[in-house]
Amino acid sequence: MSDAPRNTLCPVDDGFRLELLEFTQSSNKFSSQFNELYYTIDRTKMSARLISHWMSCGLLKDKRKEKKGWHKFSDSDIIWIEIMAKLRSFGLNLDTICAVNNSLTQYPYKGDAKERAELEFFMAYCFCQSKPAYLLVFQNGESLLGLESEISASKQSGAIKDDYISIDIGSLAKSIFSTLSVNYNDALSPLNQWLDDSIKDPELLALSIETGKGYYVVEKTVLMENKSVALAARNLMKHGRLEETVFEGKTSRVKITTTKHIKK
Repeated sequence: MSDAPRNTLCPVDDGFRLELLEFTQSSNKFSSQFNELYYTIDRTKMSARLISHWMSCGLLKDKRKEKKGWHKFSDSDIIWIEIMAKLRSFGLNLDTICAVNNSLTQYPYKGDAKERAELEFFMAYCFCQSKPAYLLVFQNGESLLGLESEISASKQSGAIKDDYISIDIGSLAKSIFSTLSVNYNDALSPLNQWLDDSIKDPELLALSIETGKGYYVVEKTVLMENKSVALAARNLMKHGRLEETVFEGKTSRVKITTTKHIKK
């Protein structure tokens, strides 16, 4: 496979890609739970011989201490095993699947053990936001994880050139998370949790973010028509300001801006 990929994605939502980047750079409750070694080999629905073979090919890690005792698997492992089984059913050889695995595990991350960071984020997003996304696998071993809107735009622009096998990430997420207590906000950094909550505020007027050493300075401005409610909100603020607009001697609207620091 050449250094330059033949197939690429055209991002259509910069905010979504920013959330993905933030996810890979921080620890979060979701990843800790998703990578916990809960399951025995029975949960994989595969034979011990096949699992051992895949481990010997580098498709799965042997996570036993000192390589002794029973194998244990995480939700991340179970999902990857299901993906491998699907790819094998489509006739892909192990070398091609190994290239897909390398793509899924090479995403740089910091914090807790996100073995397949990008896949984890898409799993949480699809399940909790009910948005369609897919893993595309090409005959040459290239693979792409993208939202349905990104894939559509990439096909129209010619960024995706070749035929591919498509695996529905949303369906996989439903199958694994039906017994897992997961919240999409658990997959977000503190900054993106704040952004995600803020943009849902119906009274939101403006947001701003400045970066400092080790923290972000964030401001949220909301518009209120009820002065009494605005004054009550002001009394609850630790840092912020209130701006009152007066028309013909009467308050027409009140803007409240709150300021806080969020650690990076």
